[in-house]
Amino acid sequence: MAIKTAKETLFFKHNHFTGADSHIDDKYGVDVDDIYQIDEVLSPDQKRSYGIELTPSLDLNEDEIHLGYFRLNLIGAQDD
Repeated sequence: MAIKTAKETLFFKHNHFTGADSHIDDKYGVDVDDIYQIDEVLSPDQKRSYGIELTPSLDLNEDEIHLGYFRLNLIGAQDD
């Protein structure tokens, strides 16, 4: 019933493009952030040693949006 309801939403029907069709992710069932609070995954030493620094940059190309997931079987695959 949940999958049927999700497929009827405007988001599911309209948020896709060729190569990134809308889908219901029921293959693995649980996402990491459903089990862990991500801010607690890092040890205190890692938190003290690393951080994120945001700096503005000029003249950058706008990022392309690629919706969807990277298929694990494509890791290491090369075009012949």
